Amino acid sequence: MDLLIQAKEKLIKLLQQQAIREISIQVSARGLTPEEAIGLPGRTDYPIMNGKEVMIEANCDGAFGQAFTDAPAFFNGTLTEVLQMPLEKTSDRALLVATLNAVLRKHQLAEKTVHCKNEEPEQCSQSLMPWLESKLTEGRKIGLIGLQPAMLESLSETFGPQNIMASDLNPNTIGTVKWSVTILDGSCDNERIIEASDFILVTGSSIVNGSFNELYKSLRTKTKSFAAFGNTISGVASLLSIPHVCFYGR
Repeated sequence: MDLLIQAKEKLIKLLQQQAIREISIQVSARGLTPEEAIGLPGRTDYPIMNGKEVMIEANCDGAFGQAFTDAPAFFNGTLTEVLQMPLEKTSDRALLVATLNAVLRKHQLAEKTVHCKNEEPEQCSQSLMPWLESKLTEGRKIGLIGLQPAMLESLSETFGPQNIMASDLNPNTIGTVKWSVTILDGSCDNERIIEASDFILVTGSSIVNGSFNELYKSLRTKTKSFAAFGNTISGVASLLSIPHVCFYGR
């Protein structure tokens, strides 16, 4: 079953059990400007800076949840309305993810639901390296599914480009070489990355477009060590106990 649907059903059970009592809570969501989303980082190669992705933000009674997407949704209504959406469109999935993050944050059931800002994405990539070192028991080959530029740069410098495989879905990025690593095609090369890597980092925004489902299944089947990264998947990871890393999310 779709992991986002599983997370939604688990949230609904929490509502039914009255662990979350504000069933009619109002939700508003809007797209953020790049500066609102990540501030003024010292580099300009993040996807959100060149318009490839948008961060939407849901506000549930003063608690915020965000989600990266290429299909932003604008919404004002109730939590019940969001939970009734069919999730056939990416925009609906993005809205649910942002809303789920905000609701869980409101009730202290998830953290890191808002993206870090300014120099923090760079600092995150640096903090990630010793964390990764502590997770590696055999081998040093790292897979990065979903290009995060600062992260790839740190991975290449720390582990050596010969030990890094990375993929992306952006056609303008696929096939390019960044920090001596050739960017593979995320639509067909991810299985090769998973097979060859000792640890795999998967962008949490893949929960929005649905691609995380097959990745998660493959990672579990092959018993690979992995973690989803970033604030987008914080709520789903919390509900479904998915390995997750996000150092500077708010």
